[in-house]
Amino acid sequence: MTMRIAVVRQVREVRERLRDAAAAEHAVAETESRTAAERAAGERRRLELVVSTASSQLEQATSVYDLERIALVVDSQEDAVAEAAADAAAALERAMASARELRERTRTLRTAEKAIEVIGRRRAMREARAEQRGADDLAGRRK
Repeated sequence: MTMRIAVVRQVREVRERLRDAAAAEHAVAETESRTAAERAAGERRRLELVVSTASSQLEQATSVYDLERIALVVDSQEDAVAEAAADAAAALERAMASARELRERTRTLRTAEKAIEVIGRRRAMREARAEQRGADDLAGRRK
């Protein structure tokens, strides 16, 4: 089966565009992952601050209402930490999936580029053989 160089070049161009799109998607996913991780770290720092202030507030609490309010603040901050950690994990998973996709697109692009190289070498060999035959024919006619 012969492959036309123009068709293979078009396939390479399409695969290159797909690779570029995957690279852009991966860049976005990496940025989202970093942002989510920073948010999770910020929420953990806020939880530490809330817990440290809660201890002093517990010492000053004079009623059950005060204790309940402190517990609600701590619980809500713990929920925020859990939500931020889940978001960070999901963003990291998306970044890993986009990295896999980028590797796959790069691999398929390399395959198309190798096909172009093989076709080019075969074409050069055919042209060299044809040129050699032409030279041999000319040399044979002279005798």
